[in-house]
Amino acid sequence: MNALLGATLTPAAVRTEAFVTVVVGESRIGRAAKESGGGVDGRARVLHGVMAEVESALRGPVGCTAVTWLDSAALAAAVRTGFAPGDRGQLIAADLAAANGAQLATGVPMAAAGPTQARAEVRHYVHDAWASVTDTILLPDSGAVLGALAPVLVPTTAGERRCLTVFLAPLPLDRATRLVGREDMSATTGNELRARMGFRQRARQRRDTERIGTADEKLAAGRALVRPAVAACVTVPATWPVDEHGRRLAASIRAAGFVPLRLDLAQDSGFAAAAIPLGVGLPDRRGRR
Repeated sequence: MNALLGATLTPAAVRTEAFVTVVVGESRIGRAAKESGGGVDGRARVLHGVMAEVESALRGPVGCTAVTWLDSAALAAAVRTGFAPGDRGQLIAADLAAANGAQLATGVPMAAAGPTQARAEVRHYVHDAWASVTDTILLPDSGAVLGALAPVLVPTTAGERRCLTVFLAPLPLDRATRLVGREDMSATTGNELRARMGFRQRARQRRDTERIGTADEKLAAGRALVRPAVAACVTVPATWPVDEHGRRLAASIRAAGFVPLRLDLAQDSGFAAAAIPLGVGLPDRRGRR
């Protein structure tokens, strides 16, 4: 009966956190930051205006009821709990005791937020007393609903922590225009050649043509072309069989209808991208440094 209750209640009794990180390249923010005073303060003033636009979008289309932007102390705590999930109880207990008038130190310095020791293995990443496995998720060409990734976040046992990061990287307008134009030319040429040779247009080809036409219309209307990417991570105590929990993560991804790709020899950077809310993204393309 205990095993049955655990299997039933574990997926429901899960505490979740959601972070939104806004990353702006130096090439885009440099001129505006110089006009706003330059330095870190100028960049902070520019990003403060962007935060207001993001907050309005979160409260409107996304449906969030409250948005809290993290200061340095809260960000350090988020980074620390990303590396060591077991430290969250101590941080919460210290905050509650300080609120009741106890004289004790709270929070964690940013310099101490990272792990004291870390080791990147071939197929997992060991940080302090924890071990993590990170997989990227291959998204289908036809697109996917964000809620379809919900089964990936469900832990299989108590003490397992799962993280999921969705990267939405907008492409520059000139690059997006060239990309859509090249695909449109290829699709048009292929359809004309097949029509001349007497072949019928297949459903996949019609779907690709409609997708390219929709993207071209969105670009003409002023919208951006976004390159999505997803990274999922599972973290367990280092004494647990981390390979088994990595296999369970891959099974959850496949059960959701997606294909997992293990980040061999890059588990440390993959963990930072999937579990640490600092905006560490994936590379633009394969083989580029």
